[in-house]
Amino acid sequence: MIQHQHAFSLKDGRMVEEYTLERGSLRVTVLNLGATLTGIYCPDRMGKVENILIGYAQAEDYADNQPFFGTTVGPMSGRISGGAFEIDGHHYVLEQNFKSHNLHGGSQGFHSYVWQPTTEEKEEEDRLTLMAFHADGVGGFPGNLMVKVHYVLRDNELVIEYEATTDKPALINMTNHAYFNLSGDGKRTVADHRLVLPASKYGQVNGDTLPNGPWAPVEGTAMDFRYGKRLDEVLTSDEPQIALCGGLDHPFLLDDEGEVSLYESKSGRNIIMSTNQPAVVVYTMNGVDGLKGMNTSIPVEAHHGICLEVQDPPNAVNHPHFDFTPVTPEAPYHRLTTLRFEVKR
Repeated sequence: MIQHQHAFSLKDGRMVEEYTLERGSLRVTVLNLGATLTGIYCPDRMGKVENILIGYAQAEDYADNQPFFGTTVGPMSGRISGGAFEIDGHHYVLEQNFKSHNLHGGSQGFHSYVWQPTTEEKEEEDRLTLMAFHADGVGGFPGNLMVKVHYVLRDNELVIEYEATTDKPALINMTNHAYFNLSGDGKRTVADHRLVLPASKYGQVNGDTLPNGPWAPVEGTAMDFRYGKRLDEVLTSDEPQIALCGGLDHPFLLDDEGEVSLYESKSGRNIIMSTNQPAVVVYTMNGVDGLKGMNTSIPVEAHHGICLEVQDPPNAVNHPHFDFTPVTPEAPYHRLTTLRFEVKR
């Protein structure tokens, strides 16, 4: 079942709609502003249904969503060093909205768009498709981009699918910036969440949170999540990379086999993530305590949520050790991620 209602209007008059997809005990809410995922409501082991995403309590507050809660990020997720890059000998200069770098596509990124919706209800799934056009040169990025985000709800499963076409070589690296907290309604931090990452390598970062070298092995470090680890083991470790960022804000190169999972023992909620994206940036909501108007049961503090931003390696266009391939008219962009929701008794 899909329902929608008017959420609010932006200052420029654009209307923002909220869409609700519901199947069984799973409910998902999405704003067409930024193609933003605002809620995933699912039961704990006692059957209590709660929101497992951190965000704003009032829809209007998403009009100025600086932490990018639940937004679709693009054209380029993460930071582009120096706010510039080259493709096929052409030099492109971008907005520098994070120190001297470009972050999440800049102020005119996909998060700022009011996307055009279509819906489709079938016996086996409900589908919300959001479409946007990003013109050549907006924010400094090349290519006339036709972009789609599909939110597909099936029984105990949410699929997020991205498609993009371009009329010339372009830089596209999309992700969703949802902040997960499986305690439900943000009643605890994510310190006791157990994370499994099938990743043998990760990217060390510098003070601007940009990868600054080749992929490094996780073996023997706090960054080894291959066999599962509680987040507090990492967040309280003496790992220099953790101290540098105040937590995790690092890319991990996913192995060819295995699935990402996140589990909270008190609620029993478990998310299993599969994707055709090659990497995931793990961010533990470092240094954003004190936010007001949140949807949490207690005041937000550091490490109140965790982002699992599946994507291509960040800043690959400027990084000599990361693989980079531009999107072209002949090779359009297509990425797909599936979230499966379980309850462990």
